[in-house]
Amino acid sequence: MDGWIKVCSCGEIYRAEVIRDALIQNNIPAVVYNEKDSSFLYGEAVIYVEDTNLERAQNIIKEFGEIE
Repeated sequence: MDGWIKVCSCGEIYRAEVIRDALIQNNIPAVVYNEKDSSFLYGEAVIYVEDTNLERAQNIIKEFGEIE
């Protein structure tokens, strides 16, 4: 994904979707990539944003406690 950067990851897909929705509501395009292995149920849901929106996205995600 050229021009997109990982902004955070979550253990639960539903939490990643809530964060993605918050980013979209703030006019930040975001996608969730599910890296969980369906056979063994390990892995993460990773959220990507356009690299130009990284700082704004990090500020919003801090509210969810996913970024220190």
